[in-house]
Amino acid sequence: MEPSRQAIYDLVRDKRPTASENTLKTYTSMLSSVAKQLALDRLNDYTTQRERIMKYVEAVPSGQTAKTILSALFVVTGEKEYREAMIARAEKVKNEYKEQKTNPERLRDIPSLDEIKAKYMTFTKRRSKHRALRWTTGLTFVFALCAAGNFCLRAEI
Repeated sequence: MEPSRQAIYDLVRDKRPTASENTLKTYTSMLSSVAKQLALDRLNDYTTQRERIMKYVEAVPSGQTAKTILSALFVVTGEKEYREAMIARAEKVKNEYKEQKTNPERLRDIPSLDEIKAKYMTFTKRRSKHRALRWTTGLTFVFALCAAGNFCLRAEI
């Protein structure tokens, strides 16, 4: 039977007393999941079962999740292997973020500069014609160009 979540939480809190509550919960969740997936019985299995754990982490599809698991493992064990793997995974994730490209379909949907100028001119004409509508609530409603390229009614205080 895997270690209890409370035991894992206490271990993480003891190792990192200044960690935020969200960090403690995240690390507890990650370590509990690893223990469950690999049928780890004791807290020291995070150290003694290092090879099995590393194979499991390498198979995790999300680089960010793997990095977080490795970080949690390093916190509770202090093992340099986990730290080095965490740094390597962090670098890999960073490079993946740099290489992200915009979806070509999304690029087709972005209005051209001429379309934006035309909508802006229509907006300024409408605005000068209608100015703003004042209601008894004290809010001012004006036309605004929405992200979809349509005019929206926006409230301003």
